Amino acid sequence: MIHFPFTAIVGMEDAKRSLIYHSIDSHIGGVLLMGHRGCAKTTMVRAFATMLQSWSPMPFVEIPLGTSEERLLGGVNAGALVENSKWQLSRGLIEEANGGMLYIDEINLLPDSLADFILDAAASGRYRMERDGFTRAVQSRFILIGTMNPEEGDLRPQLHDRFAHGVQVLDNFDAEQRVEIVRRRIAFDDDPKRFLTTESGALSDLFHKIASARERLKEIDLSQKQRIAIAEKGKAFNLEGIRAELAVVRTARCAAAWRNGLHVNDSDLEEAWRLCLGHRKTVPPAAPNPPAKSGTRTLPPGPAFHSTSITPFESANEAKVLPDPIERPNEDFFAWLRSCSQGALTGGNAYLRFPRKAGSIAWIPSVIEAIKAGWSNGNGCFELLFQRTAAKPSFWCFLDASRSTGMNRLAVAARDLLSSAKLPVARFHLLLLSDGKINWISRRVSASRFVSTLFAVSRAAGKSKIIESLQVLARARTRAGMGSSDLVLIVSDGLASPRPGETTSLVAYQLRTVIQRLLRTGARVGWLEPPPVKGLSRWLGGIYQDLPLKRFQLKPDSRREIAKSK
Repeated sequence: MIHFPFTAIVGMEDAKRSLIYHSIDSHIGGVLLMGHRGCAKTTMVRAFATMLQSWSPMPFVEIPLGTSEERLLGGVNAGALVENSKWQLSRGLIEEANGGMLYIDEINLLPDSLADFILDAAASGRYRMERDGFTRAVQSRFILIGTMNPEEGDLRPQLHDRFAHGVQVLDNFDAEQRVEIVRRRIAFDDDPKRFLTTESGALSDLFHKIASARERLKEIDLSQKQRIAIAEKGKAFNLEGIRAELAVVRTARCAAAWRNGLHVNDSDLEEAWRLCLGHRKTVPPAAPNPPAKSGTRTLPPGPAFHSTSITPFESANEAKVLPDPIERPNEDFFAWLRSCSQGALTGGNAYLRFPRKAGSIAWIPSVIEAIKAGWSNGNGCFELLFQRTAAKPSFWCFLDASRSTGMNRLAVAARDLLSSAKLPVARFHLLLLSDGKINWISRRVSASRFVSTLFAVSRAAGKSKIIESLQVLARARTRAGMGSSDLVLIVSDGLASPRPGETTSLVAYQLRTVIQRLLRTGARVGWLEPPPVKGLSRWLGGIYQDLPLKRFQLKPDSRREIAKSK
Protein backbone atom coordinates (compact mmCIF):
# COMPACT_ATOMS: atom_id res chain seq x y z
CA MET A 1 0.00 0.00 0.00
CA ILE A 2 1.32 3.44 -0.98
CA HIS A 3 0.90 6.13 1.68
CA PHE A 4 0.73 9.85 1.05
CA PRO A 5 4.32 11.20 1.20
CA PHE A 6 5.32 13.10 4.31
CA THR A 7 6.96 15.97 2.45
CA ALA A 8 3.74 16.68 0.51
CA ILE A 9 1.72 17.48 3.64
CA VAL A 10 0.84 21.18 3.73
CA GLY A 11 1.19 23.18 6.95
CA MET A 12 1.01 21.66 10.48
CA GLU A 13 4.65 22.51 11.04
CA ASP A 14 4.72 21.87 14.80
CA ALA A 15 3.33 18.36 14.37
CA LYS A 16 5.81 17.54 11.59
CA ARG A 17 8.70 19.02 13.55
CA SER A 18 7.78 16.97 16.63
CA LEU A 19 7.88 13.74 14.61
CA ILE A 20 11.21 14.72 13.06
CA TYR A 21 12.74 15.44 16.46
CA HIS A 22 11.62 12.03 17.73
CA SER A 23 13.35 10.40 14.78
CA ILE A 24 16.54 12.29 15.70
CA ASP A 25 16.31 11.33 19.39
CA SER A 26 13.94 8.44 20.09
CA HIS A 27 14.29 9.00 23.85
CA ILE A 28 12.39 12.30 23.87
CA GLY A 29 9.28 10.53 25.16
CA GLY A 30 6.50 10.37 22.60
CA VAL A 31 4.11 12.75 20.88
CA LEU A 32 0.37 13.31 21.31
CA LEU A 33 -1.44 14.84 18.33
CA MET A 34 -4.74 16.46 19.29
CA GLY A 35 -7.31 17.60 16.76
CA HIS A 36 -10.81 17.08 15.42
CA ARG A 37 -11.81 14.39 12.97
CA GLY A 38 -10.42 14.62 9.45
CA CYS A 39 -7.43 16.90 10.08
CA ALA A 40 -4.88 14.37 8.72
CA LYS A 41 -3.38 13.22 12.04
CA THR A 42 -3.26 9.55 11.04
CA THR A 43 -2.16 10.38 7.49
CA MET A 44 0.80 12.31 8.86
CA VAL A 45 1.92 9.55 11.23
CA ARG A 46 1.72 6.80 8.61
CA ALA A 47 3.47 8.96 6.03
CA PHE A 48 6.33 9.63 8.44
CA ALA A 49 6.71 5.95 9.35
CA THR A 50 6.74 4.99 5.67
CA MET A 51 9.50 7.51 4.95
CA LEU A 52 11.74 6.13 7.73
CA GLN A 53 11.05 2.50 6.79
CA SER A 54 12.05 3.12 3.18
CA TRP A 55 15.64 3.84 4.28
CA SER A 56 15.96 1.84 7.47
CA PRO A 57 13.76 -1.16 8.30
CA MET A 58 11.91 -0.54 11.53
CA PRO A 59 8.64 -1.79 13.02
CA PHE A 60 5.54 0.35 12.90
CA VAL A 61 2.79 -1.15 15.03
CA GLU A 62 -0.75 0.15 15.35
CA ILE A 63 -2.92 -0.73 18.36
CA PRO A 64 -6.61 -0.81 17.45
CA LEU A 65 -9.20 -0.05 20.13
CA GLY A 66 -10.49 -3.62 20.05
CA THR A 67 -7.12 -5.16 20.89
CA SER A 68 -7.23 -7.93 23.48
CA GLU A 69 -4.82 -8.34 26.36
CA GLU A 70 -3.30 -11.43 24.72
CA ARG A 71 -2.63 -9.58 21.47
CA LEU A 72 -1.07 -6.65 23.30
CA LEU A 73 1.21 -8.55 25.67
CA GLY A 74 1.62 -11.90 23.97
CA GLY A 75 0.45 -15.30 25.11
CA VAL A 76 -0.14 -18.84 23.96
CA ASN A 77 0.17 -19.56 20.23
CA ALA A 78 -3.34 -20.75 19.41
CA GLY A 79 -2.40 -22.48 16.15
CA ALA A 80 0.45 -24.48 17.70
CA LEU A 81 -1.74 -25.48 20.64
CA VAL A 82 -4.80 -26.62 18.70
CA GLU A 83 -3.04 -28.17 15.68
CA ASN A 84 0.12 -29.63 17.25
CA SER A 85 -0.71 -29.69 20.99
CA LYS A 86 2.40 -27.54 21.63
CA TRP A 87 2.46 -24.92 24.37
CA GLN A 88 4.28 -22.13 22.51
CA LEU A 89 4.49 -18.38 22.97
CA SER A 90 3.30 -15.75 20.52
CA ARG A 91 4.67 -12.19 20.55
CA GLY A 92 2.47 -9.28 21.53
CA LEU A 93 2.13 -5.91 19.84
CA ILE A 94 4.31 -4.17 22.45
CA GLU A 95 7.17 -6.57 21.76
CA GLU A 96 6.69 -6.23 18.00
CA ALA A 97 7.09 -2.45 18.33
CA ASN A 98 10.48 -2.72 20.04
CA GLY A 99 12.99 -0.56 18.17
CA GLY A 100 10.30 1.26 16.20
CA MET A 101 7.02 3.11 16.66
CA LEU A 102 3.91 2.22 18.62
CA TYR A 103 0.91 4.13 17.28
CA ILE A 104 -2.46 4.39 19.02
CA ASP A 105 -5.28 6.13 17.19
CA GLU A 106 -8.01 7.56 19.47
CA ILE A 107 -5.82 6.86 22.46
CA ASN A 108 -8.27 8.62 24.79
CA LEU A 109 -10.77 5.82 24.10
CA LEU A 110 -8.30 3.02 24.87
CA PRO A 111 -9.49 0.76 27.74
CA ASP A 112 -7.82 1.55 31.04
CA SER A 113 -6.40 -1.95 31.48
CA LEU A 114 -4.53 -1.81 28.16
CA ALA A 115 -3.37 1.76 28.80
CA ASP A 116 -1.79 0.67 32.09
CA PHE A 117 0.26 -2.03 30.37
CA ILE A 118 1.48 0.43 27.74
CA LEU A 119 2.36 2.94 30.47
CA ASP A 120 4.61 0.47 32.26
CA ALA A 121 6.30 -0.69 29.08
CA ALA A 122 6.90 2.84 27.75
CA ALA A 123 8.25 4.09 31.09
CA SER A 124 10.79 1.32 31.74
CA GLY A 125 11.69 0.16 28.24
CA ARG A 126 10.90 -3.40 29.23
CA TYR A 127 8.21 -5.36 31.00
CA ARG A 128 7.98 -8.74 32.67
CA MET A 129 5.41 -10.99 31.07
CA GLU A 130 3.63 -13.42 33.39
CA ARG A 131 0.96 -15.15 31.34
CA ASP A 132 -0.40 -18.67 30.96
CA GLY A 133 2.66 -20.38 32.45
CA PHE A 134 5.21 -18.21 30.60
CA THR A 135 7.62 -15.87 32.40
CA ARG A 136 10.14 -13.72 30.59
CA ALA A 137 11.46 -10.17 30.28
CA VAL A 138 10.43 -8.34 27.11
CA GLN A 139 12.25 -5.34 25.60
CA SER A 140 9.91 -2.47 24.75
CA ARG A 141 11.89 0.53 23.48
CA PHE A 142 9.68 2.41 21.08
CA ILE A 143 8.47 5.88 20.10
CA LEU A 144 4.96 6.25 21.48
CA ILE A 145 2.65 8.19 19.15
CA GLY A 146 -0.97 8.86 19.98
CA THR A 147 -3.75 10.78 18.29
CA MET A 148 -7.03 11.90 19.80
CA ASN A 149 -10.07 14.07 19.26
CA PRO A 150 -10.53 16.10 22.48
CA GLU A 151 -14.26 16.39 21.79
CA GLU A 152 -14.61 12.62 22.36
CA GLY A 153 -13.10 12.64 25.84
CA ASP A 154 -10.02 13.58 27.81
CA LEU A 155 -6.96 11.43 28.31
CA ARG A 156 -6.23 9.80 31.65
CA PRO A 157 -3.75 11.97 33.60
CA GLN A 158 -1.35 9.02 34.02
CA LEU A 159 -1.18 8.45 30.27
CA HIS A 160 -1.26 12.16 29.47
CA ASP A 161 1.99 12.82 31.33
CA ARG A 162 3.86 10.05 29.49
CA PHE A 163 3.93 12.05 26.28
CA ALA A 164 6.79 14.50 25.96
CA HIS A 165 5.12 16.57 23.22
CA GLY A 166 1.53 17.66 22.84
CA VAL A 167 0.56 19.33 19.56
CA GLN A 168 -2.77 20.86 18.63
CA VAL A 169 -3.37 19.94 14.99
CA LEU A 170 -5.46 22.72 13.48
CA ASP A 171 -6.63 23.02 9.89
CA ASN A 172 -6.72 26.82 9.92
CA PHE A 173 -5.42 27.05 6.38
CA ASP A 174 -5.80 30.09 4.17
CA ALA A 175 -7.38 29.90 0.72
CA GLU A 176 -4.08 29.29 -1.11
CA GLN A 177 -3.15 26.43 1.22
CA ARG A 178 -6.55 24.82 0.77
CA VAL A 179 -6.18 24.98 -3.01
CA GLU A 180 -2.75 23.35 -2.78
CA ILE A 181 -3.99 20.61 -0.41
CA VAL A 182 -6.80 19.67 -2.78
CA ARG A 183 -4.46 19.75 -5.80
CA ARG A 184 -1.93 17.44 -4.16
CA ARG A 185 -4.51 15.01 -2.86
CA ILE A 186 -6.20 14.64 -6.25
CA ALA A 187 -2.82 14.18 -7.94
CA PHE A 188 -1.94 11.44 -5.43
CA ASP A 189 -5.29 9.64 -5.81
CA ASP A 190 -5.08 9.76 -9.62
CA ASP A 191 -1.59 8.25 -9.82
CA PRO A 192 0.06 7.39 -6.46
CA LYS A 193 3.30 6.03 -7.96
CA ARG A 194 3.86 9.06 -10.15
CA PHE A 195 3.11 11.44 -7.28
CA LEU A 196 5.52 9.57 -5.02
CA THR A 197 8.21 9.81 -7.70
CA THR A 198 7.87 13.58 -7.81
CA GLU A 199 8.38 13.71 -4.03
CA SER A 200 11.24 11.21 -3.90
CA GLY A 201 13.91 13.93 -4.03
CA ALA A 202 12.38 15.87 -1.14
CA LEU A 203 11.98 12.66 0.87
CA SER A 204 15.61 11.72 0.30
CA ASP A 205 16.82 15.18 1.35
CA LEU A 206 14.69 15.03 4.49
CA PHE A 207 15.98 11.63 5.53
CA HIS A 208 19.63 12.59 4.99
CA LYS A 209 19.12 15.76 7.01
CA ILE A 210 17.66 13.64 9.84
CA ALA A 211 20.65 11.27 9.65
CA SER A 212 23.07 14.21 9.79
CA ALA A 213 21.26 15.66 12.82
CA ARG A 214 21.48 12.31 14.60
CA GLU A 215 25.25 12.26 14.23
CA ARG A 216 25.55 15.84 15.47
CA LEU A 217 23.17 15.44 18.42
CA LYS A 218 25.70 14.47 21.10
CA GLU A 219 27.93 17.40 20.21
CA ILE A 220 25.23 20.00 20.94
CA ASP A 221 26.16 22.22 23.86
CA LEU A 222 23.64 23.36 26.48
CA SER A 223 25.05 25.88 28.91
CA GLN A 224 24.66 25.69 32.67
CA LYS A 225 22.80 29.01 32.58
CA GLN A 226 20.26 27.54 30.16
CA ARG A 227 19.83 24.43 32.32
CA ILE A 228 19.13 26.56 35.38
CA ALA A 229 16.64 28.67 33.40
CA ILE A 230 14.80 25.51 32.31
CA ALA A 231 14.61 24.27 35.92
CA GLU A 232 13.36 27.63 37.20
CA LYS A 233 10.68 27.80 34.51
CA GLY A 234 9.53 24.27 35.32
CA LYS A 235 9.22 25.23 38.98
CA ALA A 236 7.40 28.47 38.15
CA PHE A 237 4.81 26.51 36.14
CA ASN A 238 4.34 24.00 38.98
CA LEU A 239 5.14 21.06 36.70
CA GLU A 240 4.87 17.71 38.44
CA GLY A 241 8.09 15.70 38.32
CA ILE A 242 10.86 16.42 35.84
CA ARG A 243 9.54 14.67 32.71
CA ALA A 244 8.72 17.99 31.05
CA GLU A 245 12.17 19.44 31.79
CA LEU A 246 13.91 16.33 30.43
CA ALA A 247 11.80 16.59 27.28
CA VAL A 248 12.63 20.30 26.90
CA VAL A 249 16.38 19.63 27.09
CA ARG A 250 16.23 16.77 24.60
CA THR A 251 13.95 18.71 22.23
CA ALA A 252 16.13 21.84 22.33
CA ARG A 253 19.20 19.73 21.46
CA CYS A 254 17.30 18.23 18.50
CA ALA A 255 16.22 21.69 17.35
CA ALA A 256 19.83 22.90 17.38
CA ALA A 257 21.02 19.78 15.51
CA TRP A 258 18.22 20.15 12.96
CA ARG A 259 19.22 23.72 12.06
CA ASN A 260 22.85 22.56 11.78
CA GLY A 261 23.98 24.43 14.90
CA LEU A 262 26.35 23.46 17.70
CA HIS A 263 24.75 25.41 20.55
CA VAL A 264 21.20 25.67 21.83
CA ASN A 265 19.83 29.18 21.39
CA ASP A 266 16.74 30.99 22.64
CA SER A 267 14.61 30.04 19.64
CA ASP A 268 15.41 26.35 20.21
CA LEU A 269 14.28 26.61 23.82
CA GLU A 270 11.16 28.53 22.88
CA GLU A 271 10.15 25.85 20.39
CA ALA A 272 10.93 23.10 22.90
CA TRP A 273 8.72 24.66 25.57
CA ARG A 274 5.89 25.13 23.07
CA LEU A 275 5.96 21.47 22.11
CA CYS A 276 6.33 20.19 25.66
CA LEU A 277 3.63 22.35 27.24
CA GLY A 278 1.01 21.92 24.53
CA HIS A 279 -0.86 19.23 26.48
CA ARG A 280 0.19 19.91 30.07
CA LYS A 281 -1.87 21.85 32.58
CA THR A 282 0.41 24.57 33.93
CA VAL A 283 -0.42 26.73 36.93
CA PRO A 284 1.72 29.88 37.14
CA PRO A 285 2.20 31.14 40.70
CA ALA A 286 -0.68 33.37 41.77
CA ALA A 287 -0.59 36.44 43.96
CA PRO A 288 -0.79 35.58 47.66
CA ASN A 289 -4.28 35.45 49.11
CA PRO A 290 -5.26 36.88 52.50
CA PRO A 291 -5.22 34.24 55.24
CA ALA A 292 -8.45 32.27 55.47
CA LYS A 293 -10.52 32.30 58.61
CA SER A 294 -10.22 29.33 60.89
CA GLY A 295 -12.42 26.43 59.80
CA THR A 296 -12.87 27.60 56.20
CA ARG A 297 -11.68 25.83 53.08
CA THR A 298 -9.53 27.60 50.49
CA LEU A 299 -10.75 26.96 46.94
CA PRO A 300 -9.11 27.39 43.55
CA PRO A 301 -10.49 30.20 41.39
CA GLY A 302 -13.48 29.25 39.30
CA PRO A 303 -14.03 29.74 35.57
CA ALA A 304 -14.59 33.28 34.35
CA PHE A 305 -18.29 33.14 33.50
CA HIS A 306 -19.79 36.20 31.84
CA SER A 307 -22.93 37.93 33.00
CA THR A 308 -25.35 37.05 30.24
CA SER A 309 -27.61 34.98 32.43
CA ILE A 310 -31.32 34.57 32.11
CA THR A 311 -33.90 32.69 34.07
CA PRO A 312 -35.59 29.84 32.17
CA PHE A 313 -38.38 31.88 30.59
CA GLU A 314 -37.34 35.50 31.13
CA SER A 315 -34.15 37.49 30.75
CA ALA A 316 -32.01 38.51 33.71
CA ASN A 317 -28.61 40.11 33.88
CA GLU A 318 -26.37 39.31 36.81
CA ALA A 319 -24.68 35.98 37.39
CA LYS A 320 -25.15 34.32 40.77
CA VAL A 321 -21.93 33.89 42.78
CA LEU A 322 -21.86 30.56 44.63
CA PRO A 323 -20.65 30.55 48.26
CA ASP A 324 -17.86 28.35 49.57
CA PRO A 325 -18.70 24.64 50.00
CA ILE A 326 -19.86 23.20 53.33
CA GLU A 327 -20.44 19.66 54.54
CA ARG A 328 -23.94 18.56 53.48
CA PRO A 329 -25.06 15.06 54.56
CA ASN A 330 -27.90 13.29 52.75
CA GLU A 331 -28.15 9.66 53.80
CA ASP A 332 -30.76 8.77 51.16
CA PHE A 333 -28.48 9.96 48.36
CA PHE A 334 -25.38 8.37 49.90
CA ALA A 335 -27.19 5.03 50.24
CA TRP A 336 -28.09 5.14 46.54
CA LEU A 337 -24.46 5.71 45.60
CA ARG A 338 -23.34 2.82 47.80
CA SER A 339 -25.92 0.38 46.46
CA CYS A 340 -25.19 1.25 42.83
CA SER A 341 -21.41 1.06 43.21
CA GLN A 342 -21.57 -2.25 45.10
CA GLY A 343 -23.77 -3.73 42.42
CA ALA A 344 -21.47 -2.44 39.70
CA LEU A 345 -18.30 -3.82 41.22
CA THR A 346 -19.54 -7.31 42.06
CA GLY A 347 -19.46 -10.16 39.60
CA GLY A 348 -15.69 -10.70 39.32
CA ASN A 349 -14.36 -12.89 36.53
CA ALA A 350 -16.28 -15.45 34.52
CA TYR A 351 -15.24 -17.98 31.90
CA LEU A 352 -17.77 -17.94 29.11
CA ARG A 353 -18.27 -19.49 25.69
CA PHE A 354 -18.91 -17.16 22.78
CA PRO A 355 -19.54 -17.76 19.07
CA ARG A 356 -16.81 -15.21 18.39
CA LYS A 357 -14.04 -13.59 20.35
CA ALA A 358 -15.52 -11.27 22.95
CA GLY A 359 -12.87 -11.02 25.65
CA SER A 360 -9.50 -12.31 26.83
CA ILE A 361 -8.83 -15.97 26.02
CA ALA A 362 -8.61 -18.10 29.17
CA TRP A 363 -6.10 -20.63 27.88
CA ILE A 364 -5.56 -22.85 30.91
CA PRO A 365 -9.31 -23.26 31.64
CA SER A 366 -9.81 -23.92 27.90
CA VAL A 367 -7.22 -26.72 27.91
CA ILE A 368 -8.60 -28.24 31.11
CA GLU A 369 -12.15 -28.29 29.72
CA ALA A 370 -10.93 -29.69 26.39
CA ILE A 371 -9.03 -32.54 28.11
CA LYS A 372 -12.13 -33.36 30.14
CA ALA A 373 -14.05 -33.56 26.84
CA GLY A 374 -11.52 -36.01 25.37
CA TRP A 375 -9.22 -33.71 23.39
CA SER A 376 -5.57 -34.85 23.10
CA ASN A 377 -2.72 -34.69 20.58
CA GLY A 378 -4.66 -32.41 18.31
CA ASN A 379 -7.61 -34.77 18.07
CA GLY A 380 -11.08 -34.08 19.39
CA CYS A 381 -12.99 -30.90 20.12
CA PHE A 382 -11.12 -27.88 21.46
CA GLU A 383 -13.41 -25.01 22.44
CA LEU A 384 -12.03 -21.67 23.55
CA LEU A 385 -13.23 -20.04 26.75
CA PHE A 386 -13.12 -16.28 27.12
CA GLN A 387 -12.56 -14.36 30.31
CA ARG A 388 -14.84 -11.43 30.95
CA THR A 389 -13.81 -9.18 33.81
CA ALA A 390 -16.24 -6.82 35.49
CA ALA A 391 -15.58 -3.46 33.85
CA LYS A 392 -14.79 -0.38 35.90
CA PRO A 393 -18.01 1.67 35.99
CA SER A 394 -18.34 5.28 34.94
CA PHE A 395 -20.03 8.08 36.88
CA TRP A 396 -21.65 10.59 34.54
CA CYS A 397 -22.79 13.88 36.06
CA PHE A 398 -24.62 16.77 34.44
CA LEU A 399 -24.43 19.94 36.55
CA ASP A 400 -26.91 22.64 35.59
CA ALA A 401 -25.21 25.90 36.62
CA SER A 402 -27.60 28.19 34.77
CA ARG A 403 -28.88 31.28 36.54
CA SER A 404 -32.09 29.60 37.66
CA THR A 405 -30.21 26.96 39.64
CA GLY A 406 -28.15 29.73 41.19
CA MET A 407 -31.27 31.57 42.29
CA ASN A 408 -32.88 28.51 43.88
CA ARG A 409 -29.48 27.51 45.34
CA LEU A 410 -29.57 24.08 43.70
CA ALA A 411 -26.13 24.39 42.11
CA VAL A 412 -24.35 25.19 45.36
CA ALA A 413 -26.29 22.56 47.35
CA ALA A 414 -25.55 19.85 44.79
CA ARG A 415 -21.88 20.80 44.65
CA ASP A 416 -21.65 20.61 48.45
CA LEU A 417 -23.47 17.27 48.50
CA LEU A 418 -21.24 15.63 45.89
CA SER A 419 -18.06 16.89 47.56
CA SER A 420 -19.32 15.45 50.88
CA ALA A 421 -20.19 12.03 49.45
CA LYS A 422 -17.98 8.98 49.41
CA LEU A 423 -17.99 8.57 45.65
CA PRO A 424 -17.77 5.11 44.06
CA VAL A 425 -14.63 3.73 42.46
CA ALA A 426 -15.18 4.77 38.89
CA ARG A 427 -14.15 6.96 36.00
CA PHE A 428 -15.83 10.35 36.36
CA HIS A 429 -17.28 12.59 33.65
CA LEU A 430 -18.68 16.06 34.36
CA LEU A 431 -20.83 17.98 31.88
CA LEU A 432 -21.38 21.62 32.85
CA LEU A 433 -24.04 24.05 31.64
CA SER A 434 -23.16 27.65 32.49
CA ASP A 435 -23.34 30.97 30.72
CA GLY A 436 -25.39 29.29 28.00
CA LYS A 437 -22.47 26.98 27.10
CA ILE A 438 -22.35 23.20 27.38
CA ASN A 439 -18.88 21.79 28.03
CA TRP A 440 -17.28 18.58 29.24
CA ILE A 441 -15.00 20.00 31.92
CA SER A 442 -13.87 16.55 33.12
CA ARG A 443 -13.63 13.28 31.20
CA ARG A 444 -12.40 9.94 32.55
CA VAL A 445 -10.90 11.46 35.72
CA SER A 446 -10.52 10.21 39.29
CA ALA A 447 -12.91 11.00 42.15
CA SER A 448 -10.53 13.57 43.66
CA ARG A 449 -10.11 15.32 40.30
CA PHE A 450 -13.89 15.30 39.85
CA VAL A 451 -14.42 16.95 43.25
CA SER A 452 -11.72 19.56 42.64
CA THR A 453 -13.42 20.45 39.35
CA LEU A 454 -16.70 20.89 41.19
CA PHE A 455 -14.98 23.29 43.59
CA ALA A 456 -13.90 25.39 40.62
CA VAL A 457 -17.53 26.05 39.67
CA SER A 458 -18.05 29.40 41.37
CA ARG A 459 -20.92 31.02 39.46
CA ALA A 460 -24.28 30.13 37.99
CA ALA A 461 -25.20 32.09 34.86
CA GLY A 462 -26.93 31.89 31.51
CA LYS A 463 -29.95 30.26 29.88
CA SER A 464 -31.38 26.92 31.02
CA LYS A 465 -30.42 24.75 28.05
CA ILE A 466 -31.17 21.50 29.85
CA ILE A 467 -32.64 19.74 26.82
CA GLU A 468 -29.59 20.45 24.68
CA SER A 469 -27.31 19.44 27.59
CA LEU A 470 -29.02 16.10 28.14
CA GLN A 471 -28.82 15.42 24.41
CA VAL A 472 -25.03 15.86 24.63
CA LEU A 473 -24.96 13.52 27.63
CA ALA A 474 -27.11 10.92 25.87
CA ARG A 475 -24.87 10.94 22.79
CA ALA A 476 -21.78 10.43 24.95
CA ARG A 477 -23.44 7.56 26.82
CA THR A 478 -24.47 5.94 23.53
CA ARG A 479 -20.89 6.15 22.17
CA ALA A 480 -19.56 4.65 25.41
CA GLY A 481 -21.80 1.59 24.92
CA MET A 482 -24.55 0.00 26.93
CA GLY A 483 -23.63 -0.48 30.56
CA SER A 484 -25.87 -1.25 33.50
CA SER A 485 -22.95 -0.60 35.86
CA ASP A 486 -22.71 3.09 34.92
CA LEU A 487 -24.30 5.80 37.05
CA VAL A 488 -25.85 8.97 35.61
CA LEU A 489 -26.67 11.89 37.91
CA ILE A 490 -28.70 14.84 36.64
CA VAL A 491 -28.45 17.98 38.76
CA SER A 492 -31.06 20.45 37.55
CA ASP A 493 -34.26 22.24 38.46
CA GLY A 494 -35.77 20.92 35.23
CA LEU A 495 -36.60 24.36 33.87
CA ALA A 496 -35.82 24.83 30.20
CA SER A 497 -35.51 27.95 28.05
CA PRO A 498 -38.06 27.57 25.22
CA ARG A 499 -37.17 28.52 21.70
CA PRO A 500 -39.34 31.10 19.90
CA GLY A 501 -42.74 29.64 19.19
CA GLU A 502 -42.39 26.64 21.52
CA THR A 503 -45.14 25.93 24.03
CA THR A 504 -44.66 24.69 27.57
CA SER A 505 -46.17 21.30 26.69
CA LEU A 506 -43.72 20.89 23.80
CA VAL A 507 -40.77 21.71 26.06
CA ALA A 508 -42.01 19.13 28.60
CA TYR A 509 -42.35 16.51 25.85
CA GLN A 510 -38.82 17.16 24.54
CA LEU A 511 -37.33 16.97 28.04
CA ARG A 512 -39.12 13.72 28.84
CA THR A 513 -38.01 12.23 25.51
CA VAL A 514 -34.31 12.91 26.09
CA ILE A 515 -34.54 11.44 29.61
CA GLN A 516 -36.05 8.28 28.13
CA ARG A 517 -33.15 8.15 25.66
CA LEU A 518 -30.70 8.29 28.58
CA LEU A 519 -32.51 5.47 30.35
CA ARG A 520 -32.31 3.29 27.24
CA THR A 521 -28.50 3.32 27.50
CA GLY A 522 -28.84 0.94 30.45
CA ALA A 523 -27.33 3.21 33.09
CA ARG A 524 -28.86 3.82 36.53
CA VAL A 525 -30.15 7.38 36.51
CA GLY A 526 -30.67 9.66 39.50
CA TRP A 527 -31.97 13.24 39.62
CA LEU A 528 -31.06 15.86 42.21
CA GLU A 529 -33.77 18.50 42.36
CA PRO A 530 -34.24 21.67 44.43
CA PRO A 531 -36.06 21.80 47.76
CA PRO A 532 -39.86 21.68 47.36
CA VAL A 533 -41.16 24.84 45.72
CA LYS A 534 -44.78 25.38 44.73
CA GLY A 535 -45.17 24.83 41.00
CA LEU A 536 -41.61 23.53 40.43
CA SER A 537 -42.22 20.16 42.12
CA ARG A 538 -45.40 19.70 40.08
CA TRP A 539 -43.49 20.53 36.86
CA LEU A 540 -40.75 18.03 37.62
CA GLY A 541 -43.22 15.36 38.70
CA GLY A 542 -44.96 15.62 35.36
CA ILE A 543 -41.67 15.39 33.45
CA TYR A 544 -40.44 12.07 34.82
CA GLN A 545 -43.68 10.54 36.01
CA ASP A 546 -43.49 6.71 35.87
CA LEU A 547 -39.89 6.81 34.59
CA PRO A 548 -37.47 4.37 36.32
CA LEU A 549 -35.12 6.94 37.81
CA LYS A 550 -34.29 7.79 41.41
CA ARG A 551 -35.36 11.24 42.66
CA PHE A 552 -33.63 13.16 45.43
CA GLN A 553 -34.96 16.42 46.84
CA LEU A 554 -32.32 18.57 48.48
CA LYS A 555 -33.05 20.12 51.83
CA PRO A 556 -33.22 23.91 52.19
CA ASP A 557 -29.82 25.58 52.45
CA SER A 558 -28.77 25.59 56.12
CA ARG A 559 -26.88 28.84 55.61
CA ARG A 560 -30.09 30.56 54.59
CA GLU A 561 -31.86 29.17 57.68
CA ILE A 562 -29.04 30.44 59.91
CA ALA A 563 -29.28 33.88 58.34
CA LYS A 564 -33.04 33.97 58.95
CA SER A 565 -32.63 32.98 62.62
CA LYS A 566 -30.27 35.89 63.14
